[in-house]
Amino acid sequence: MPELADAIDHIVIGTPNLEATREELIGLGFQITPHGVHEKFGTDNYLFVLEDSYVELLGVSGRPAAVRTSLDVLEPCVAAGGGVPMLALAANDMDAAHTRLQALEVEATAPLFWSRPADTPDGPRTASFTTMFVNSPMLPGLKKFYCKHHTVEFVRHRAWREHRNGVQTLQRLIFRSSALLAQAKTAACTHGGSETDGGGIEFRFGVHFLEYLPGADTRAELHFSRFQSDGQCSEQKLNTVRGVSFFLHAGSNG
Repeated sequence: MPELADAIDHIVIGTPNLEATREELIGLGFQITPHGVHEKFGTDNYLFVLEDSYVELLGVSGRPAAVRTSLDVLEPCVAAGGGVPMLALAANDMDAAHTRLQALEVEATAPLFWSRPADTPDGPRTASFTTMFVNSPMLPGLKKFYCKHHTVEFVRHRAWREHRNGVQTLQRLIFRSSALLAQAKTAACTHGGSETDGGGIEFRFGVHFLEYLPGADTRAELHFSRFQSDGQCSEQKLNTVRGVSFFLHAGSNG
């Protein structure tokens, strides 16, 4: 069965205090991009950019939204203390992604083109995207959408990819939740997931993985590779976002 996407474009972390989470991540050694505003969606963001993807810190702006697609997912997440409510899958060809979903009988919104101001190291620019949200339950615990970048150089600028902690690439996103694992086993039958040696279920997107494992409550783990040679892995739990940890691994992506 073909993979649902060729890569994870980015992972969204919903936070009840955008500025506090930004400060926490700077303290953990991440370089954070300038403040971003999504006028159409009623959200604000910061990013930390990797060689192959990025992580988006997303907060509710309080401004009226012309399109509530993001807010309908983000608001309850933020009210519960935050978490990982959304996953963006890469789509270099949005028409092909739409056709792939149709073949799987998965409902999705019409692709939407939009843009936002981007304060880059080269000066002010306009970043533009086409996104397509998945309406049908496909991967449990997450609102999925496909993202096509028209100006990827403004979002993943090379100057933003250097972090004091040495983080380089994304490995996988893991959810530890017995309830989500049970749902993932059902989804695997139709969406190409496979069982792991540890009794979990994983979905592959190129070199990236989404994995579900048993757990008493829902916790999210983001695993990264970094420039290190000591073979050590460090876990860093976020204080400003409920149930989210970062794992920084030595060595290459895998």
